[in-house]
Amino acid sequence: PSRSVASSTIGCILSKILLRSAFERMKHNILDRSFIPQKFHPRGAQFEPVTDNVKHYIERLVIDEDPHNNLGSTERGLGLEVCTIEIFEDGGAFIKIASSLGGLHALEIFAQLFFAHSSPSGGSYIPFAPLLIQDRPAFGHRGLNLDISRNWISPRDVMRTTKAMAANKLNRLYIHASDA
Repeated sequence: PSRSVASSTIGCILSKILLRSAFERMKHNILDRSFIPQKFHPRGAQFEPVTDNVKHYIERLVIDEDPHNNLGSTERGLGLEVCTIEIFEDGGAFIKIASSLGGLHALEIFAQLFFAHSSPSGGSYIPFAPLLIQDRPAFGHRGLNLDISRNWISPRDVMRTTKAMAANKLNRLYIHASDA
């Protein structure tokens, strides 16, 4: 009994560390990323919010992690990666996850909802509130194979690839490092 309690405690601590790291990455992506979606709109179209004194902010973000919240079936273990994101007009956001894996995906999706304003004082904005997203993987194995034994790939490019994999919610990286 004490061993399962200890492993459960360690798992809970690791989950909190993982989610805290994902949260910091999400904040960085929202505040420092400079994606302006002007190519999605006709030239000269006004698609950004007006930069006056009236601004709406996401004032609170609640993340509810509960392995028994019935977000999805645990068939093939995919239920662990399921998440629900709800953003309200009043500035609230609620993320419901079954595990820290679902939290990683949810925070990545949440960050991708924000755009940078073309005006330097405009900050970041989300044009989609209110909204509800229910996300679940279609496949258990979503990965990429890098053959660094036959093709030179710099460590910088490998790190860039892993960031792109996270943005696309891939969960496997196979690195072929030698032919021996």
